[in-house]
Amino acid sequence: MKTFVAFSTLAFVCQLVATASQKPSKNEVTVAVELANSTESCSNYKFEFTNNIFKKVCQVVFQVKVPSGSTLEKYWTMKPINGTSDQFELPDDVQLLPGQTFDKAGITVSRADEEQAPKVTVLKVKSVLSTKACPNEE
Repeated sequence: MKTFVAFSTLAFVCQLVATASQKPSKNEVTVAVELANSTESCSNYKFEFTNNIFKKVCQVVFQVKVPSGSTLEKYWTMKPINGTSDQFELPDDVQLLPGQTFDKAGITVSRADEEQAPKVTVLKVKSVLSTKACPNEE
């Protein structure tokens, strides 16, 4: 009987380890792009980032693609990645707890077709356990 219990416990522990080591979802952070307002010459878009994992998100790197024929005129509450023309990251002081959103970033696009919103793709997410400090806090 003890051997069976030990085997069952071992199997349970192995299952827990296998579950814990699985790769996180590809959608750790999602981004919604919303048209905030527009004029004849430009459109302002607001980005809403949502943390979908049970960890604190410390950094989000993302790519912004504007529609063909449009130009990215300005951006706010996001930092450009050196050496790129379309990659950005959220500011160092932005952290997303599980389920939390951040909607203070956005862009202005000239000559934008309202039916063709910019596309935002999350490229990299750095996270820590929710009880831990982000590396930029230490």
